[in-house]
Amino acid sequence: VCPRDLFALLRNHFAPDGNATTGLRETFHRFDDDGDGALTRARLRDFVKTAIPDATPRELRHFEHLSVGDGDAPVTLNVLREALRGAQRAFKASKIRAAAVDPRAPAMPDRVRDRAAEVIAPLEGVLIRLKKALDAADETPREIFDRFDVDEDEHVTEPELKAIVKSLVPTFTADEIRMAMAHVFEHGAEARARFDEDGVELPPAPDGAVAWLAFNDAVRAMNKVVT
Repeated sequence: VCPRDLFALLRNHFAPDGNATTGLRETFHRFDDDGDGALTRARLRDFVKTAIPDATPRELRHFEHLSVGDGDAPVTLNVLREALRGAQRAFKASKIRAAAVDPRAPAMPDRVRDRAAEVIAPLEGVLIRLKKALDAADETPREIFDRFDVDEDEHVTEPELKAIVKSLVPTFTADEIRMAMAHVFEHGAEARARFDEDGVELPPAPDGAVAWLAFNDAVRAMNKVVT
């Protein structure tokens, strides 16, 4: 199951009237225990759970990696605000593009279809650059995936996926990295059973990890034309 759009849920929680600034700022400062203007990663998760009490560990990790990134650096209010905006744009663009290139997907509502090209344009630019990098690489996509799959379990973690993206296009901005990762996450939404050489079903993917099949689907989807 694909993680929910926590970014939209946060926006709706803090801004039922469309303006999230006040509620976000006040709640942020309530979790800033030492008053230094930044939240530790643990307090950031507590902050999200205040707005979305049923957020799962996987959704929290997905949210964290797509917004403020991996690591343990504290998060300031300005960084969080900009990250939320960028992450939500990436999440929305990946959803709309995946539906636009899938002939099995239900028709988009008129209001979504009318703005689809505008919403996904930044993502299309990111995917064009990624595809050029993959085409020019000395390794196949499978070889690249295996190089970053350090424990050889047929999955890459979210930090490993970010490392793949940055290795392919080192000049990507933080927002462009979010776009690329959101595209891959979107194509990993459907769980697939995996089997070993003897036909025995393997355990499910670790929370937040991306399987080779999902990664390969995302690579192939770069070639699909948005209609």
